Amino acid sequence: MWQALREELSSTNTEVVTVALDTGGADAARPFVDMANPKHPSLVDEAHLLDELLGIVNVPMAVWIDETG
Repeated sequence: MWQALREELSSTNTEVVTVALDTGGADAARPFVDMANPKHPSLVDEAHLLDELLGIVNVPMAVWIDETG
């Protein structure tokens, strides 16, 4: 799903980035990221900073961020 969206938006200077909110870190998230085989950046937030910064209360959730934040 995210790869298709990334391809659709590629001409608009938009980048899709997925973030796993996992206190287990990269080792816990890796099997899921590997299974998805993403072509876009895939990050892990084990400290749950995005929760605090962006008000994420449920996953999955999408957030659009422009160049001004």
